[in-house]
Amino acid sequence: MQSISLFTTVLVPCSTASAGEPGPVGDPERSREIYEDRNRTRCTQCHTLDGSDIRGGPSLLGISERAGDRIPELSAVEYLQQSMLEPSAYLVEDFEDKMKIYQVVDPDEVDF
Repeated sequence: MQSISLFTTVLVPCSTASAGEPGPVGDPERSREIYEDRNRTRCTQCHTLDGSDIRGGPSLLGISERAGDRIPELSAVEYLQQSMLEPSAYLVEDFEDKMKIYQVVDPDEVDF
C-alpha cells in the first residue's frame, strides 16, 4: 500500500509553531507531487496555490492558517483530513459542490 501524507497541510506549512503547538505535518515534496498528479487527484483543476480562486475552488494558499477555523468541532488537521476524504462534507462559502464527480483520495492509501 502506498502511503501519502496529509498533503494540504504541508503545501503551505505553518512554520510558526511554538511550545505546545504542533509543527508542520507530512512531507512537502510528496505533497506537491500528489497535488500536481492530474491523473490521480486532479487538485489543480479547481485549486490554486497562489491565492486566486479562479478555477472554481478555494485557493490552498494559507490553508494551514484557515483550516482550524472552518469547523469549530474539528482541528485544522482533522478538517484537512475530512476535506480530502469527504470533500463534500463542508463547503466553503460561495463555492458549489463539484466534488461528487471526483474520487479525490483513496482512503486505503492514506496514512495520516
